[in-house]
Amino acid sequence: MAAYVSSNGIEGILRHAGLRMAESPNPARGYVREDYLFTECMVCGVEAHYKPQYIMQKTQEGEQTCRACHWRAWNRGSLAVYGRQVETQHSEGGEDDPLLAYEHERNVRSAQRRAQEHDYELVVLLDDGPGDRIVVTRCINCGKQGARRLYDLGRCSCGGPRAREGVSYANTARQVAREEMPHDGSVYENGEHASLAACTSGCLEWWDSKRNAPLTPETLTRRSQRNVWWICPRCHLSFVAPVYWMTWRPSCPECEQVQRLRFSIDREERRHQSIADYPDLLAAWDDEMNPFDVPMTDYRSYRFVCPAGHHPRQTPSSYLDNGCRHCRAARTQADPRQVYLRQTNPELAAEWGRVIGDAEGRYTPDNVKESSRRKVVWSCLACGYEWTTTPRERGLRINNRCKNCGKVLGSFAWKYPSLAEEWDPRNPTSPWNTTPAGRLTFKPRWICSRNPDHRWEMSIASRVKHSKGCPFCAERSAG
Repeated sequence: MAAYVSSNGIEGILRHAGLRMAESPNPARGYVREDYLFTECMVCGVEAHYKPQYIMQKTQEGEQTCRACHWRAWNRGSLAVYGRQVETQHSEGGEDDPLLAYEHERNVRSAQRRAQEHDYELVVLLDDGPGDRIVVTRCINCGKQGARRLYDLGRCSCGGPRAREGVSYANTARQVAREEMPHDGSVYENGEHASLAACTSGCLEWWDSKRNAPLTPETLTRRSQRNVWWICPRCHLSFVAPVYWMTWRPSCPECEQVQRLRFSIDREERRHQSIADYPDLLAAWDDEMNPFDVPMTDYRSYRFVCPAGHHPRQTPSSYLDNGCRHCRAARTQADPRQVYLRQTNPELAAEWGRVIGDAEGRYTPDNVKESSRRKVVWSCLACGYEWTTTPRERGLRINNRCKNCGKVLGSFAWKYPSLAEEWDPRNPTSPWNTTPAGRLTFKPRWICSRNPDHRWEMSIASRVKHSKGCPFCAERSAG
């Protein structure tokens, strides 16, 4: 996709995704693929901001772009799995039922409080019936509007109102020794200096060297949006997919379709079965509940005993399909190919404090993965603020900023500490609060580390990709 899309082109992209413009179009200009567009869903009418790049990605994946439609469908699927008792109870009252009206008002107030905690204003509460509540919120800082599940709310990608200035690099709470990224434009893309050849997600086993020639993994980065050829190691299907998608989660479209079909068939069969219908599951049952009364689709956790003597608490389907979770964890840890947080995200590892409930200090960034659900206390490198969440949640884009000062993961200050030292404190934002590829509304000012009298303006891209230093020192050297 080109950097700019014409007004006619953007209308076609939106129409294909079931959207239309909710703002006045400007036919005189093109639309940048990284810019947010204010759109309206042609199905449910919800207005939200999306990037053209995001819209095209969801369309290519066959997924609904409108998040309101997506999460409503998700709710319906969850109710189909977990039964319809709650839905039946909710539908017994009429629209004028005072109890339902009171419950709705209480849900609205609860949603407003949660939105305000994350620097949003509540536009509307879409669903307050069974399932996850869905809300439309607007960021009080940048005005971006979107639909999501209430408990998925995290700070806006703009960082919120407290992220405009941030912490001066000279006042950083903790200095951490780290290797500086090389200033080499040939290997730098989208702020991520990481070759595809160094990717550990397993996607390299899918690489189709014959069809991709002369391209090689060494010539691409993990964040590349280029479409290349892959071969599924299971069904041997050849297909095209963008690099960034496969580095995140290698998957085959045909195998996924088969897997979804099998899941639907198994789910329908299990709706009419109990634990007692599966001899192996019944033999492992170690819970006080009667196994004849527990349906296979029950989403609650029960106690089992595995042949190794572990007593995990899992859902019936989870234990049947995946086995004991403790045994799975032991096999994973014993695999010599495993990589942990210290290797995959050094910046996150540097902000690691301690694991809640781990008085002995058994868990560290050297034996915990980015996908871990353990509750960890983090300490912001920039301001020292502490908060608790899981590594998995911190990896989500909506949670990748410090809640206090707005420091962002993958920041310019983390990747290029020597350049961050020359960042002029008078700039409107801190080097902790922008990424190397971040779009700024100003041209950064710099102060030479060798001669503080040398001050100049220059973009981050010029300093990083083109290795440009102090222009005054360069003139003196040339002379």
